[in-house]
Amino acid sequence: MKAVIFTLLGLALLFFAAIYFCQARFIYFPRKYHSSMEGLGRVEAVPFRANGKKQFLYLPKRDSREPPETIWWLFGGNGSVALDWLGLVEAVDQPRTTFVLFDYPGYGYNEGKPGPDSIAESIEAALPALETRWKITEQEILQRSRTTGHSLGGAVALDFANRHGLSHVIAISPFTTMAAMARQQMGPAVVPLLRHRYDNEKSIDALLQSGRDIEITIFHGDADSLIPSAMGRSLADRDESGKRIQFHSVPGAGHNDIVGAIGSDLVKVWSR
Repeated sequence: MKAVIFTLLGLALLFFAAIYFCQARFIYFPRKYHSSMEGLGRVEAVPFRANGKKQFLYLPKRDSREPPETIWWLFGGNGSVALDWLGLVEAVDQPRTTFVLFDYPGYGYNEGKPGPDSIAESIEAALPALETRWKITEQEILQRSRTTGHSLGGAVALDFANRHGLSHVIAISPFTTMAAMARQQMGPAVVPLLRHRYDNEKSIDALLQSGRDIEITIFHGDADSLIPSAMGRSLADRDESGKRIQFHSVPGAGHNDIVGAIGSDLVKVWSR
């Protein structure tokens, strides 16, 4: 009997150790590019380094060489890459608007491993590269910046907006907190072991309390089986005024097809 108990305890310890030390494998699903990747010829790759690791961001090729007046930073979900946005952004007919198509560490051609800290550090390291590319200051870049993120990218976008005073965020299929996601998918026992603690509730509260003119738009599919639309609606409800966050339920859209479903809506907002 003791042997059975010790075996079960050992298996439980192994399970929780795997959750603690290997949880990144449950959160991030890095995709790589290959040389024939469709779209690589339609973007300008801007190299930079973050923590000694080689990184790239991508700018859609434009006729104008002037610095953009409006800059949209786009952050994808945990299984997507920067170039997945390309078809949509090419539909925006605004020569003074551009897009920063951002790959996380470990994605695309980027070195390193993804995580809240490494992603934030990569964004910070990208700013000097864009200063050099556009010949405008970091402050000017941030003053002209807005951001859009899908799923995990929504958390990245909200965090970026908080750190740098951005006022316009589009969050697509956002979760409330990573702890809530872990609780929903694996049970409450794993929550104390969570190291990747993205918290969109905290980010939205900070934005609403910043005193700036805030515009947050949330799109969420009503058929999303991964991140329930109730989470997106719950985030929108944190705005007691009902004026600074707009929630749009997308009929029939799931988690992975929602960006295509709202493509025309995104193009309209990006084109303003």
